[in-house]
Amino acid sequence: MDMQDSLMVARVVGAAFAMGLGAIGPAIGIGLTGSRAVQATARQPASSGEIMKTALIGMAVAESNAIFSLFVAVVLIFVPVTNPSWLKIVALISAGLCMGLGSLGPGYGQGYSSARASEGIGACPGNIGETLKMMLIGQAVAGNPAIFALIVSMLLIFGSFPDGGGLLKGAALLGAGLSTGLGAIGPGYGQGFPAGEASWEVSRRPEQATLLTRTMLVGQAVASSTTVYALVISLLLIYFV
Repeated sequence: MDMQDSLMVARVVGAAFAMGLGAIGPAIGIGLTGSRAVQATARQPASSGEIMKTALIGMAVAESNAIFSLFVAVVLIFVPVTNPSWLKIVALISAGLCMGLGSLGPGYGQGYSSARASEGIGACPGNIGETLKMMLIGQAVAGNPAIFALIVSMLLIFGSFPDGGGLLKGAALLGAGLSTGLGAIGPGYGQGFPAGEASWEVSRRPEQATLLTRTMLVGQAVASSTTVYALVISLLLIYFV
């Protein structure tokens, strides 16, 4: 098998990792939101419109992680590869792993946030404005790990890695994708929990929105710091090893 055939194999395998793994977290998060919306509607059928609106907005945000994965998969399949080398083969597979793994935690975390927001609207339908705002802020922050994974994936796909680095460089490129991909799972989950609880609490206590937002963001910031560490290691592995 020549270099071009090997590159094509790497591209399709990377695309499969990106989309196959990238569908798991968002699908679970969206399903969780749907189940909580059903429960809230059963308890408060008069507020079904507000509950459905909240759930659909939250589902759309959680779905963005799968869209990132789809984008990376399509790029891997169709965008021509320049500077072919065996290191590029490793980089393409690593890019798919990075984005696929990087969608797992954020997809669930954002889904948990919208699930709790849907429950909150079911309990207190009059406070939909503050609840939606809290949910969207929390989801935006919880999605950061997936954005980091997207950045590293693009660096791996479009980077130039000529042969000459040896086995060490190949291991570094694979490690770069795994570092940010795996490093996004826990923070994505972790940031979703304070976002979900803040969305639930603000639906019942909208007058405490400022305090709840501040507390949520502090918790999310600390949880997010570990993703930044993973991103730094990925960049070091790509450019300095």
